[in-house]
Amino acid sequence: MRSPRVPLALLATVLPLATSTAAAPAAQVCASPGLAFGGANGPPAAVTATIDVTESVVIGDLTCRVRFAHAWAAEVDLELTSPAGTKLALKKGDGGPRGHDVTYADAGVPYDTYPFDLGLHMRAAGGSLDVFDGESSQGTWTLTLTDTQTSWNDGVLQEWCLDFHVEPQPTKAPPIRDLVPAPVPFGAELTWTNGAAYDAIEVLVEGAPVATLPGSATSASVAGLAPGGLVEVAVRPIGPGGAEVDVVGYDLRPLGPPPAPRTEKVVFVLIDGLRYSEGLGHPTRAYVPRM
Repeated sequence: MRSPRVPLALLATVLPLATSTAAAPAAQVCASPGLAFGGANGPPAAVTATIDVTESVVIGDLTCRVRFAHAWAAEVDLELTSPAGTKLALKKGDGGPRGHDVTYADAGVPYDTYPFDLGLHMRAAGGSLDVFDGESSQGTWTLTLTDTQTSWNDGVLQEWCLDFHVEPQPTKAPPIRDLVPAPVPFGAELTWTNGAAYDAIEVLVEGAPVATLPGSATSASVAGLAPGGLVEVAVRPIGPGGAEVDVVGYDLRPLGPPPAPRTEKVVFVLIDGLRYSEGLGHPTRAYVPRM
């Protein structure tokens, strides 16, 4: 489910890839519980959410996406428990002053090396998700969220998903870092830092490629965007050998044409030896001696 749009550069989301080297999961289940937690204003500090999986797949690789809203995601710990009772800490007190949208996966970037709100694939805090390999997907899976600072903020578990694969998935190349989209008249200027050596880089507008750049590129200009409304721009690297890379994008509001230059006029009036002038936003006066 796509995250809701918000004004200029406040939201980063992962966009759908046009092509993918990863195999489709043998089974996929999601839940959107809207479950409040936190302990600050009524909800309990720790909550559990469950998903009942009816498909029986012998797990060869597991990924778990968790998306929650919270004013300070670093306060929240996450733990996943399988129907067989196997537990793994997905997150331990890391993150920043924003929400959380991470797909925990062994094929992701190392834990806590990127922000936790970009929708990226990231390894789990407590080790490899291969602790679930060989188990059956069938049964009740449990996600536990614990707010470790109960006197500060509450949060809401918006969505979580489990993808079950029968084979290990290829490791993703690291995505770009520090994408900065700057709106300009009828377009946007993008700058970023490359997280790896890429074969090429694509720039996307509303999910569609508009430019292909060399893999070393760290900036791009996007033109032809209608002003006023929100437009999604993103950067999709192509990893070595076509390796899959997470896409990072932002919603921004392109500007309209620059305002026409103002023409200023100055009027001078001489009254009883005093010269009055008006213009440039305010009146002034000065004494003019009689000749």
